[in-house]
Amino acid sequence: MKIIRIKRYILLFSSLFMIFFCCSKSNNEDIAPVKIKELKTYEVIPFEVPTNNVEYICERKDLGVTKGDSTTIVPYYFDMSLTSEKLWNIKYSENTLELNHLSSGCGDECVSWDIYKFKIDENCIGLSYAYYRTQDFFDGIRDIEKIETNISLQVQNWIKNEHFSGQLVISNPLDGTEKIKKFWVDIKPENYSELSETNPLSFDDCLKSKLPLYIDLNNDNVNDFAIHYNVQQYLNKSPQRNKYAINLVSLNENNFILYNRNGFIHSNKENNITTENKDETTNDSFLDVYTDFNLPYQEYSYWLRDIIAWSRPATFPDLENNYFLVKKIVNNKSFYGWINFTIDTNNCSYQIHETFLNSEPDKHIII
Repeated sequence: MKIIRIKRYILLFSSLFMIFFCCSKSNNEDIAPVKIKELKTYEVIPFEVPTNNVEYICERKDLGVTKGDSTTIVPYYFDMSLTSEKLWNIKYSENTLELNHLSSGCGDECVSWDIYKFKIDENCIGLSYAYYRTQDFFDGIRDIEKIETNISLQVQNWIKNEHFSGQLVISNPLDGTEKIKKFWVDIKPENYSELSETNPLSFDDCLKSKLPLYIDLNNDNVNDFAIHYNVQQYLNKSPQRNKYAINLVSLNENNFILYNRNGFIHSNKENNITTENKDETTNDSFLDVYTDFNLPYQEYSYWLRDIIAWSRPATFPDLENNYFLVKKIVNNKSFYGWINFTIDTNNCSYQIHETFLNSEPDKHIII
């Protein structure tokens, strides 16, 4: 009798074990593991260290330069046979001086400048480097390009903080031509400017070390998104530069970033934007781009601030206390939410203020 009972217990235990094992296996097969995207790391090749040996000119000589040479002649952009006079402008500091003038322009939407930088050594002065600066009519920098032609400085008169006159002899090694630019500038106190060739807030120093910034949308200890960067290097350009793009990144295929035809939505809450009728993607969502120039051009490093607009100075108040619309799929149902964030470039900081995910499935939200 006891043997029969033991056999029954064994049979019952075996049956329960098989049922548990089969059900567990079936459930595990139905739940596909979530694949978390690995964020890419970037090895940035350092810029070349520029060599800048300044030849100081202490000798003065009569070059026939007069006050009439306070302007220079430049060709007209649309018809190079036509010319116009452009005024020489000056900026100076204790050890640096800049001469510049409007150049031939670059069309209806932008303007170009020729810029010459000098080093000051008491009674002597020397040409340090020269470049073109192209910008749109809203002061946005389009490009910086080093002037590669050979330029020699001849000084007629140099009185520190008072007067500078002479000429620049510009030789083109490609065609053997030579051009002379005469200049005459009287230096006034209002021309003083703290000219700097360094910018301590490079992207590496300021923001790169603080990324990636991970975001757990629904507080389940699984990261859903991240604010991260990618970089493109332009080492063949002169000057060399890096372009760092800051993006919102979806970390798995069930997390979507919403956008419309005007681009990705990162907008202030007062705009009352809805998640309804929006496109969606798991691709990286553009926030901003920082262009980092090599020395001695770092004063022109800038934030783009907008994917359509041209560059602006290194600040973007439009990314203060802003929102990204997002969607998360759980058990084949859509849940809508937002990420409230600030990226403060001036203070080198990122902050996620709040995340929200609607608990009601397939219901759109408004921010």
